[in-house]
Amino acid sequence: MSGLNSELAKKNIHPHHLCSPGYGLKVEKWRAEAEAAREAGVPYKYEGLEERTLNWVRAREVKDKESGKLVIQDARTEAAAKAIKALAQKKMQGDFKPRREVDELSVALGNKEHPGRVWGVSSKQGLKHGCRCRK
Repeated sequence: MSGLNSELAKKNIHPHHLCSPGYGLKVEKWRAEAEAAREAGVPYKYEGLEERTLNWVRAREVKDKESGKLVIQDARTEAAAKAIKALAQKKMQGDFKPRREVDELSVALGNKEHPGRVWGVSSKQGLKHGCRCRK
């Protein structure tokens, strides 16, 4: 089983840099940072990104030891993050309209969303109980 998981992990070209609990601990912190930036009137680096996409990008950033700024170390992941930001800009201008499974993240990564994927509820529940739409 360990060998199988190792092979599967090697296929992930955009690994996150979170601890074992994953997104759970960080999402609230990231929401608070975004709210603090809005209240202070400071332009937020990720303005226009929906939460799912924002969390994906933030999970792949690490703090640079010299500058102390958050950076993405891998060139492929950096290119994907730039593509996501460009699509978010197009969305704000009205040139890109996300539809269900075709959002900034899936388009920038070039991955099709799993057709049975449901957001916001347990994976054990179906489309009837979950939300697949964007606000």
